[in-house]
Amino acid sequence: LHGGEIPRCKVCGSWYVKPNVVLFGEPLPSVVLYQAIEESRRADAFLVVGSSLVVYPAAELPYIAKSNGAKMIMVNDESTIADSLFDVVIHGKAGKILPKIVEKVKEIRGLSVA
Repeated sequence: LHGGEIPRCKVCGSWYVKPNVVLFGEPLPSVVLYQAIEESRRADAFLVVGSSLVVYPAAELPYIAKSNGAKMIMVNDESTIADSLFDVVIHGKAGKILPKIVEKVKEIRGLSVA
C-alpha cells in the first residue's frame, strides 16, 4: 500500500483488490489445472516445495509425474503422507535448502556459482 491508502480496482472502481494468485479454498482455474497436468506428464524431474500434498486436485500432480518416469524431489518442513513417492526427501526450511540446491545444480552444469 502506498501512503496508507486502500487500492481500488482500475477497471470497476471497487475497493476490493485481489492478487493474481489462488488463495486457500479457491478452485484452480481449469486452464491452469490442465496445463499443470500436461507439464507433470512431460516432466523429467518434479520438485515439490512446502506442501502437505493433501489439497486436491493439485496434490495429484506429483503422482502424475511419477507415473510418467519423473525423478521426484520433496523439500518440506515436515513429513507428508506422500514422502514414499519421492526419490529424494529433504526436511527443513525451503529458504535454506533451495539456495543449496540451486548452487549444486549450477556446479553440476558448470555454471558460475555466485
